[in-house]
Amino acid sequence: MTGLQQSTSQDRRIHSAPSEPGSRSGLSVESLLGDIRHGLRFIVRQPLFAAGVVVLLALGIGATTVVFSLIDAVLLTPMPYPEPDRVVMIWETEREYKNVPFSGPNFLDFEGQSRSFDSMAAVWAYYFTITGGDEPVRLGGCRVTSGLFDVLGVAPALGRRFVPGDEREGAEPVAILSHGLWQRSFGSSQDVIGKPVQVNGVTSIVVGVMPADFKLMTPWTRDRDIEMLLPLTLSSSLEKRDSHQYSAIARLGDGSTLESAQAELEGIAANLEAAYPTTNKGHSARVAGLHSEMVGRTGNHLLMLMVAAICVLLIACANVGGLMLAKAASRENELAVRFSLGADRGRLVLQLLAEYLPLAVLGGALGAAIAWWALDGLRFLVPRTPSGSADFGIQTGTLILVSLLSLILAVLLGVLPALGSSRIQLAKSLNQGRGSLFASPRRALVYRALIIVQLALTLILANGAALMLVSYSKLQRSDHGFDPTGVIVVPLHLAGPSYDSAEKVLAFLREVAPRIRSLPGVELAGTTSKLPLLGGTNGNIAIEGREGDWENERGPMAERSFVTPGYFRSMAIGLVQGRLLEEQDLGSESAAAVVNETFAELAWPETDPIGKRFAMDDDPQWITVVGVVGDVRQWGAERPVLAEYYLPFGPHPAYWAGWGFWAERQFLILRSDVAADGLRGVLREEIRALAPEQSVSEIQTYDEVLASVTVRRRFNTLLIAVFSGVGLVLVAMGVFGMMSTFVTQRRHEIGVRMALGADQPRVLRLVFGYSMRLLGIGAAVGLVVILASGKLIESLLYAVNPADPIILVGGTAFVLLIGLLGAFFPALRAARVDPVAALRSEN
Repeated sequence: MTGLQQSTSQDRRIHSAPSEPGSRSGLSVESLLGDIRHGLRFIVRQPLFAAGVVVLLALGIGATTVVFSLIDAVLLTPMPYPEPDRVVMIWETEREYKNVPFSGPNFLDFEGQSRSFDSMAAVWAYYFTITGGDEPVRLGGCRVTSGLFDVLGVAPALGRRFVPGDEREGAEPVAILSHGLWQRSFGSSQDVIGKPVQVNGVTSIVVGVMPADFKLMTPWTRDRDIEMLLPLTLSSSLEKRDSHQYSAIARLGDGSTLESAQAELEGIAANLEAAYPTTNKGHSARVAGLHSEMVGRTGNHLLMLMVAAICVLLIACANVGGLMLAKAASRENELAVRFSLGADRGRLVLQLLAEYLPLAVLGGALGAAIAWWALDGLRFLVPRTPSGSADFGIQTGTLILVSLLSLILAVLLGVLPALGSSRIQLAKSLNQGRGSLFASPRRALVYRALIIVQLALTLILANGAALMLVSYSKLQRSDHGFDPTGVIVVPLHLAGPSYDSAEKVLAFLREVAPRIRSLPGVELAGTTSKLPLLGGTNGNIAIEGREGDWENERGPMAERSFVTPGYFRSMAIGLVQGRLLEEQDLGSESAAAVVNETFAELAWPETDPIGKRFAMDDDPQWITVVGVVGDVRQWGAERPVLAEYYLPFGPHPAYWAGWGFWAERQFLILRSDVAADGLRGVLREEIRALAPEQSVSEIQTYDEVLASVTVRRRFNTLLIAVFSGVGLVLVAMGVFGMMSTFVTQRRHEIGVRMALGADQPRVLRLVFGYSMRLLGIGAAVGLVVILASGKLIESLLYAVNPADPIILVGGTAFVLLIGLLGAFFPALRAARVDPVAALRSEN
């Protein structure tokens, strides 16, 4: 009995005879159970085929589920507030700057005059030091106005919220604790309300405890835990109108829209510009949904990841489709015999569903397991989401999507061959011998198209991964203007009565740097009010002799930093011209400054800047330039360098008035040849000896600071690289399967060729030539798509051309090499075909 007869007889024993008249479908519990048993036997009889289908489905579904879960957490999960769509972010704008924080007086005017909002609040991200325990504790927090609770629609779980009276100057200091701080510091005591807590050396009374799930989400607070809230005192008489430092959030009123609120804000801004032309000229306002402001560029990166995941899923589906198409061709005779013996189309559909549905279910289950495992690992790598948490997982909706996707694939892969079988002509099929995939031109074309699609998608993935990797590498190696090697950062939070004047702060800074420099292994030390790459503080400047050169009467914008002399050498910021700041500049009434090259070129192009003068904002005190240093990036590694000037920390009113809060945000910078772990303990001891109330808990190397700056790009690059790797594996599997099918189904032809004198090299050329034609077409299609979509990903890259010829050529060659490796073993098997055995097998 031939193999076909054995298979047919065997299957006829398993299944019942053709359906009785009037019951063509043959649907019964017994037949369904028989179909299920047959499907399980099919998996056992075809273990390699079954494993291939399951693994391919699992990889595609798993990768897609991971990205869809990330997108759900970042883009689709609403902010954790009631009616989150009504919570908005408000910015001031100035010329090309679209995200300018509010000044205190401007915020009060907008809050008092606007009618589009139910409530508005100002937020100032802050750090607090709590004393009174075993040792000082530094924690993140915010000063907020009382409207915050109405804006967010939240209330303390214990005690009360802030009221307007808490914001008045001279009011009794009060504080609201986070749920976590309440548990850690007060043992979850219900009697905490009314208890005193020492905050920055000042006794504040606890008036409330926030709920456990409370999160204050703004662009400046999402990456930190908010452990304490204090009232924010704003005063038009005490604060400068051009001192911009507060975030503003609001809740849209009933009937208000973003468009109507925007029009109202622009009108208020125009009135303020007319009333205060010196400080508000060119200023306006912008309103946007809080969620969209939180997502920002992250959304673009996630959309790119979604495209990558869909590519992986399509590659997997194309691979599975190729396997199923080849399997259907090999079973063409069997299906033709079944149909001729009376099996109707519905019966064949049920049989094939019984065979392929378990494969789809197993693939979906394994894909869900892969996604769960991957998300569990990514939880420790992914940046915090706009909803305030990195603790995310597979949601119910995603599980349903995975299940539906598995079922749909099962139906498609099971039904289509059965539908085709009803049109099979038995005599024609049997005359062809074994079912051949390449006997039907249409079917062969579909099969080749699947291979071409796989390679094109993989090339797109590989090119995207290469671009991201090169971009990230360039970002890591880019010149930030300083050398982070051996640099250690110690945050200093000089607040409270012990540091309530510039003189007291200056006395501490004069003493701390020399003391730290005396430690073994420490070479240099200095302090600064801000760290490069982590943002900055800026304001308009007036340049002596050029007051009328600017469209804005107040002059251009420039960054400012307060430093002590050792800072430049500690960070290895090079001196270009003149001198650096020196000890005699600290506290001196003769205002001196060092500027960067961009500042010098902006203010005095092609002129020696040494000795030239400028002023800050509207302050009449002129500041003299004594030196020029190299450019340093302040607002992230990817943004351009801005004009910047460095002032010596001191009590002179020209740069102390209005900026005393920077005393509370000083950073000790030291350069050492000793590892940070070996210095952390002694640094704490030395600083605590000078300032017993100072918390020293966040000592970092600057390499760790840099890692935090690039965490999102690193995460996105990692995922794209993983997806590209999965795609390469899938395409190698696809080419291997395609060429194995090619060799198996053309074994008779190869045997004839070899019997007629074709040698092994010629057979290898036949197989490799067939592979190269398909791979070449796939590569061409992929290159066309890459070139057409280059502009779409340009904004996600750093210093890399999306159409970089080296990356395109290298990526194409690499993907083609992977494809050829997939064709190597089937080609080798073809070259070793025994002509006699091949001819006999088709007789």
